[in-house]
Amino acid sequence: MNVSTEKHGSGKIAAKTRTPMEEKIQYIKKHWQLYVFFLLPGLAVTIIFKYIPMGGASHCL
Repeated sequence: MNVSTEKHGSGKIAAKTRTPMEEKIQYIKKHWQLYVFFLLPGLAVTIIFKYIPMGGASHCL
């Protein structure tokens, strides 16, 4: 996305271009709820099935 602005008084146009990385970061910031919605279930499954068993199951005997 190119954004151009005109400088005051000089009549020259300065163009500000965004890099693809900046555009991706801006998109993620705008739609952060979508990323949380899809990452939370994976994080929950990882914690439940990988890290909780590290505590041991001796209390279940």
